[in-house]
Amino acid sequence: MGWTLDLAGLDENDFIRSCDVTFKAAVKFIDWDRNDDGTPLSYYHPFSIPPYLNGYAPAYHCHRRHEGGGGRSFAHSMLGSCAVLDALKSPRKPGVQSLDGLFPYAYYVNAGLFAGYLREYRKTIGITHVLDDVVGVNRDGRGFVSSPALERGGDHPVEFVIDCSGFRSLILHQALEEPFVSFQESLPCDRAIPMPIDHPEPGGKLPPFTTSTGLSAGWSWNVALCSRSGAICMCCSGRNFSPA
Repeated sequence: MGWTLDLAGLDENDFIRSCDVTFKAAVKFIDWDRNDDGTPLSYYHPFSIPPYLNGYAPAYHCHRRHEGGGGRSFAHSMLGSCAVLDALKSPRKPGVQSLDGLFPYAYYVNAGLFAGYLREYRKTIGITHVLDDVVGVNRDGRGFVSSPALERGGDHPVEFVIDCSGFRSLILHQALEEPFVSFQESLPCDRAIPMPIDHPEPGGKLPPFTTSTGLSAGWSWNVALCSRSGAICMCCSGRNFSPA
């Protein structure tokens, strides 16, 4: 995302102020495993890459000699960024130049605000924004998409198109006849319940990471924006799932 901002000529600081942005530098997994005494085990999956030691990746030897039971995780043993995450600190220092972080990070962003931000920015670089409903797709002699058929604007020729129609899959499935491939045997979770929630401590520190908590029939995500948090429960409808 940072690379995309830089490529588009967007200022990171302005983007952060305008789109309710917070930092994401890792995913913290909670209760996806257990210590030997049965207590929940937590660990980070950071975006930082541990350094090689004498040309060798240290992960193999760390796990080979790790006895389990709640010792220091591999990430905590090898990366200073985990101490920053534990302290709920930012991966960027105040006052530094855009995209100049202490370690790699991504963003949480309010999608609605970001869409409006891009609509305003495109005016400064000569991009035309067409707001219309796609009701069909036209293909050329090779079978490629040549133009979406717009409800009010008619056929709109394109050179590059991204299907953002979700489960409707207007372009990929309906127009290009790409079959839906189910991975339910390997990925049994088939329900997602999103909900916005208030911060437990308004004005308090925000975690610079996603929280993923293991549950009996799936897991839950927690994502913190500046104004609120977003929670998503991923569930398996066939395993002790209740809408409540």
